[in-house]
Amino acid sequence: MKKQFIKRTISAVCAAMMISGGAALLPASAAEQGAVKLMGDLNGDCKVTMEDAKKTLDIAVAGRIGLVDNKVNAENNPADIDMNGTIETMDALAILRYFCQTLVGDQPLWSDIRKLTYHDGTEFSPILVDETVEYEQLPFEKRGMYLEIGCAEGKPGEEVTVPVYLAGIETLVGFQYFQSAPARLTPTNITSDLGIAIFCYLDENGNPQTKELVDTDTSTDPLGVANTYSGAFVWTAPRGEDMTLTEGMVIANYSYKIPEDAKDGEVFVVSVNPAKTMFGTNTGDSMFNPYQYTTLDGAIVVKK
Repeated sequence: MKKQFIKRTISAVCAAMMISGGAALLPASAAEQGAVKLMGDLNGDCKVTMEDAKKTLDIAVAGRIGLVDNKVNAENNPADIDMNGTIETMDALAILRYFCQTLVGDQPLWSDIRKLTYHDGTEFSPILVDETVEYEQLPFEKRGMYLEIGCAEGKPGEEVTVPVYLAGIETLVGFQYFQSAPARLTPTNITSDLGIAIFCYLDENGNPQTKELVDTDTSTDPLGVANTYSGAFVWTAPRGEDMTLTEGMVIANYSYKIPEDAKDGEVFVVSVNPAKTMFGTNTGDSMFNPYQYTTLDGAIVVKK
């Protein structure tokens, strides 16, 4: 079953390129060794709470009277909810409102730009593999996974990178992840510390091509496929065994070029494609069991 999953995921992403041509969870912190934290979690305790709202308000008030610099920096950037570069009272209010919504069991949204959505697997529409394999659209079995696409800002023509954070689960054996972005953004690269053993790319004529595996034994090394054009990243753990995860780890970094004619303040929303995305773990029967998951959209903001 594990070998079949490895073959199936690799075949699926390559088939996708040929065919296409083209519940609420609290955010968990990605604050690890100086990494950027997830939105709203100012103190890095893996929750959005009253303390985060208070800390944000303290920064905003102190900045207003000149005691501190309330401009965004590496420490306070999770508090900049409206992404205007300054920590203000409105940011504190947004965090407080988010916290209050979670208290009554609601699934809060940071804004209309960054939507939090829940995917139980019924949207998953598997790609044909070898033109014969089809899968039923059934709810994914495991629960608790949280996926967040980060934010970035840049000038017209610049290349920016948004990370993809994963939290809420302890083990992972493999995944098929597709990220969608507006057509005006030009995808330039996908990188990951998980390892890429094979790389799919477009040649000068726009046709998908695949580099051969080199010095890679899939029984001992991680196997991955990345395709910048389609936003696809497929990965399986070494030997098909579950990998233990670090809470809030970055599984991939997606880079895009902002269009030259982009306007100041223009926002490009980057999101998960749930019809092609699946994360899974092994259980005692060694079967691949996919996770239901909650995602927060990413945003690329143009700043001239």
